[in-house]
Amino acid sequence: MSSDRVMVSRRRNHLGVRETSASFTEQATDEDCLEVAALPNVITLSLGPSPFITDTGFGALCRLATLDSMYVQNLPSVSESGAEQVAGLTGLTNFDTYDWARQSLIPALCTLPSLGSCGMIRADLTDEEVEPLAVCSSLESLDFQDNQVEGMGLGPFSDCSTLRRLSVCNNPISNRGIRTIAAIAPLEELALGGTVLDGLSLEPLAHMPRLYVLHVNNSDITASQLGELQGGTSPRRLWISHESLGPDAIDALATLMQLKGLMICGEAPPNLARTIRTVFRQKGVHCAVQP
Repeated sequence: MSSDRVMVSRRRNHLGVRETSASFTEQATDEDCLEVAALPNVITLSLGPSPFITDTGFGALCRLATLDSMYVQNLPSVSESGAEQVAGLTGLTNFDTYDWARQSLIPALCTLPSLGSCGMIRADLTDEEVEPLAVCSSLESLDFQDNQVEGMGLGPFSDCSTLRRLSVCNNPISNRGIRTIAAIAPLEELALGGTVLDGLSLEPLAHMPRLYVLHVNNSDITASQLGELQGGTSPRRLWISHESLGPDAIDALATLMQLKGLMICGEAPPNLARTIRTVFRQKGVHCAVQP
């Protein structure tokens, strides 16, 4: 196993047990996978976009009984039948993919009893494809950035009592999708960053009982849509781009009595930042800027 292809680190956990993590580069091979699969107590794997890892190597990693977290970035030589070997990772709690579309993944993930966090970014997913994940009774976090999800397929997640965080950034969310998301009562954090919000009503989000954080940065949110959040209990904290904060938007935000924190994303002009801090400090709202 070459250190140029795989980086292995070891540490002891709070019980004194030595645990292993492995990160694969773009040059990693099946042979590297087989060698890592033979290591003791492998808990974390990060697989880069290697064209040299096939079903054989990926399958060996999917037999790691101790694996807790797996991150996969586009394995083009792993087939549909190879991807479904994820079902063998019965102890997996965190699974993330980037730019890797395999239809067999979600049915396989649905069989994992401890799956708590799942991210599938740029996977060409539709509402129909994400809907089955609602059977995962331990899910706390879902990330569907950069897919084709309109939101209606998220309806079954309203029965998922553990779901706390949902990201649907850069998806074609519809009005019906907004209403569907608003019905997921346990949600505490919702990310709509980068989403085209033009023509959508955000009023249903104001009445979500536990929604604490709402991300609308890098979106085209308007002052009128911000005003739709008036009179509700949510959100308590809002992430928004400084480009969205014209005078009308600031006035609309000032009417949100539930708001306790405002995160301004991007390099806000100094005069705008001063105005915002002045307006919201008087209302007891904490303001911060994230460049």
